[in-house]
Amino acid sequence: MLGLLDTKIQDWVVYTDVANVSVVAVNPDTPYQTFADLLQAFKDKPGAIPVATAGQLSAGHNAIEAIKKYTGIDYKHVTYDGGNPAVIATVAGETQVTTQLAVEEADMLKGKKLRALAVLDNKPLELQGYGTIPPVTNWIPDFQPAPNYFGIW
Repeated sequence: MLGLLDTKIQDWVVYTDVANVSVVAVNPDTPYQTFADLLQAFKDKPGAIPVATAGQLSAGHNAIEAIKKYTGIDYKHVTYDGGNPAVIATVAGETQVTTQLAVEEADMLKGKKLRALAVLDNKPLELQGYGTIPPVTNWIPDFQPAPNYFGIW
């Protein structure tokens, strides 16, 4: 994707292992109670609301960019060295929002250190020990979900 390898997908055998979805979650001290609240805040304060991700082209970055594509919002991108540090940054209040993978956020959601607003899918996510996370398509009906696949190459 970044031109670092001189290969094509046809050069590899792909064994897909698992597909993950991203969750838009906020620090519980933020005023955002719903995904609609957050979208409105992005529109009211373009480029001002900090969003933590694992960096350029990470699952979290792809997630917030997809939301931007469909809604026209703008945000302040704050990158960390991995998904877990991005989640912890939001828990600690360094950022207000994270869009990392559900598996990276699960423990903090269950511990009420994060509040989930939407899952980037067209169906709800049932997270044992937390509850139901509504799909982003409740607010962005034409959103086309793209799972993040982990596998063996």
